[in-house]
Amino acid sequence: MRIAALDDDLLQLEFIGQILQSQGHSYHTFATGTALLEALRSNPNAFELHIVDWELPDASGPEIVQWMRQHISASLPILFITHRQEERDIVRGLESGADDFMAKPIRRAELQARVASLLRRAYPQARIEGVEWSWPLRLLCALRCPWARVRRGDMWRADWSGYQLVYLFPRPERMSR
Repeated sequence: MRIAALDDDLLQLEFIGQILQSQGHSYHTFATGTALLEALRSNPNAFELHIVDWELPDASGPEIVQWMRQHISASLPILFITHRQEERDIVRGLESGADDFMAKPIRRAELQARVASLLRRAYPQARIEGVEWSWPLRLLCALRCPWARVRRGDMWRADWSGYQLVYLFPRPERMSR
C-alpha cells in the first residue's frame, strides 16, 4: 500500500519510513502540511493511508485532516501521531476526522499493528501475492512479508486476470544505478 507520512521531525519521518518499509509498504514523507496538500491537490488518490502529526510549522494536524475529509475522501484511513495525550486532544483529533490516534514516542510494533488494522478495515479485499523465479529470493520475500503469498514460478506465464491491480517490481540487479 502507498502511505503518506507527515511530520516536521525528520528523524521521526525516517523511523516511520523504516517501519512502513519493513511491512512491505511504499511511502512518501512530507515535512510540511503545505507539501502534503500540494501533492494531494495534484493527485488526490496518491495514497491509501495517511499518517499525520498534530503540530506542524505551517498548519495544525486537525486542519489538514479536515481538508482531506472535505476534498479527498470521507473513508480514507488517517492516523494521528502526536505528543498530545490529553483526553480533549484525542477527542479533537478523532472529531476532526482521524480514524485512530497514537501517542509519541512511536513504538514499532504498535505502529505496525495500527497501520495493519486501518488498512484491513479500509481495504478488506486487498492481499499481496507474488511470483518469484529464484527460490532464494522467494524465501527472502516470504521472510520479509509473512502475510504475503509468494510462490515460485514465471510471472509472465501467471494468470493475473483475477486481480484489479498488479505491481511489477524489477529485480535489483537489473535496475540502473
